[in-house]
Amino acid sequence: MRETAYADRSYSIDRKIATCAHLVYSYDRDVAMPIAFVHYAHQRTAGELRRFHRKNDFTEIFIFIREGLGFIIGDTLYTPAPGDAIIISEDIPFSVTFDEKAPTDLFPFDYYEIILPRGITALLHPDHPFSSLLDKERSPLISLPAEKKRTLFSLLGEAEGTKKDPILYAKLVLLADMMDKERNTAQKTKKIPQVLSRAMQYISEHYTEIDGAQAVAEHLSVSTTYLSRLFGHALGCTTTEYLCRLRIFRAKELLMQGQSVTEACYASGFNSYTYFISRFKHETGMTPAKFRASGS
Repeated sequence: MRETAYADRSYSIDRKIATCAHLVYSYDRDVAMPIAFVHYAHQRTAGELRRFHRKNDFTEIFIFIREGLGFIIGDTLYTPAPGDAIIISEDIPFSVTFDEKAPTDLFPFDYYEIILPRGITALLHPDHPFSSLLDKERSPLISLPAEKKRTLFSLLGEAEGTKKDPILYAKLVLLADMMDKERNTAQKTKKIPQVLSRAMQYISEHYTEIDGAQAVAEHLSVSTTYLSRLFGHALGCTTTEYLCRLRIFRAKELLMQGQSVTEACYASGFNSYTYFISRFKHETGMTPAKFRASGS
């Protein structure tokens, strides 16, 4: 917990992450970069997982201790196993799905995140371990051989217990180097229907002006029932719910940036202030005003 010591440093990461992450400043002679390193081990409901959709301003590396989460990036569903990693590059939209066969509504999270600042690839030397690891032309899913996963878990534990920046940074570089050199061609992927991929892209680009699910279906020349079935199978929600949650996500960003509740309501695509308040409270458990005041 060193956010106070680094309060004068400029580094844009999610505020929730900032409250529990180690902020590490590299001692690499070629580049000085802040890294957020955090271990998440908690539970969320299926509903909370369905709302996990975002587009980062930074590059994020997830390393999983548990399985069960699925990441939809573009038209591909990635299903990482324990010891696998997912790399989400900056400005790449993604959604998270989950194992619908889970016995309870509470889903256990257990994963590490390494968060790198925006534009980091332009700062790195081509031979730096993170440089090759973050190559956008390669698969975002990294699967290590079984014997290397034991080493990976050991390194993660050592990094989590390290308090000094130079040592922690060195551990993270070792992690990046091993994941890059030992990565193999993972088969834990599945193409999602092109119609669903196009729908998600269309909603992502036009969510502030779309009237509703019917407008999305008409744009794609399919029925609303068929499209909603595709969303339900892949993400566990309807087309309308997906659109609404994306708007709520955008509204949360605007509120965190200091906009008023009214401004956030209409700028995120809602036409009714009352409905916005109701949906925001349903999705987040608090009113927009309370969310804005809390800085969550």
